[in-house]
Amino acid sequence: AAPTAAAPAGSVAVAQAPRHFVLVVDREHIPVGEGQQMLEAAAKFVDSLAPMDRVALWTTAQTTPTIRFSEDREALKRRLRLSVGTYRDSFGPWMIGRDEAIRVSDNVQGALQAIIARECYKQPESCPAEVEAQAGQVAMDARNRAEAFLANLTNLIDSLRPIDGPKHIVLVTGGPVLTMDNRPLVSTMGARAALSRVTV
Repeated sequence: AAPTAAAPAGSVAVAQAPRHFVLVVDREHIPVGEGQQMLEAAAKFVDSLAPMDRVALWTTAQTTPTIRFSEDREALKRRLRLSVGTYRDSFGPWMIGRDEAIRVSDNVQGALQAIIARECYKQPESCPAEVEAQAGQVAMDARNRAEAFLANLTNLIDSLRPIDGPKHIVLVTGGPVLTMDNRPLVSTMGARAALSRVTV
């Protein structure tokens, strides 16, 4: 290999800034008690980081964007493995998924009729109205939780701005619903991430 050129006289070596990683566990978009495989994968990711890298854990159950990069990694992984999902669907007796409820809410042609055909076979005459009402509740809950999550994640991104060096948010989630309503929130989050030099 060619010899390395000597540093100019009077130059000062600049130490590379440590990378900062924040593991964000979106517990409110993971079914209650589930997510162990994702959390174990996240723990293995922590093991793969270089010793100089700094890592913190933040979950959607937290109400403030307080981040601790000084936590012992083994203690962090123990907390991580306990951060299972908290979402519990309890809106009514009919089996209505989040995404199909959103389609009903968006007036997608045939979306409500498909659910009624599936759920109301040999059911009382009140079934179609009950299905429509429950679909509305499911869709409203999904939108509200998604908006709250995106707002909290944006606040977290803002809190990382003063930190020097590369910053990364590693998101562990079952996936918040993305609709035309919250796309402006996603765009805002992306712009704030760029300003804060944060990669999600």
